[in-house]
Amino acid sequence: MDRPLISIFETEETSAEIHQSMRDIAYLSGVLSDLGSQNAFQTPAEILRFLRIIQLINEEALGLDEPIENSDTLFYRYRNRYKDPNPQAVNVLSRLLMCWLNIIGSPSNPGN
Repeated sequence: MDRPLISIFETEETSAEIHQSMRDIAYLSGVLSDLGSQNAFQTPAEILRFLRIIQLINEEALGLDEPIENSDTLFYRYRNRYKDPNPQAVNVLSRLLMCWLNIIGSPSNPGN
């Protein structure tokens, strides 16, 4: 990890990191809203699938795993780590989340 983690609870409200974090959360909220309107979270399996994908992105952001270059990388990383009876659903979610990451900038490359 190149830089220290920040805590929104222990950092000045006016810092650039807090503002960026809040923007990222707002973007994620929009993604979650879009997924909700598409009935993406109707079953516990769908919610778990989403949380697992977020965990893979988080591991990359923390430098615990190799960079995620695109939705295919995310899909195959998920498929290799987890047993999922419906991998096509993972493919759809990974594409949506990669679009979100491209909007806010890659976790390993903030500001892009």
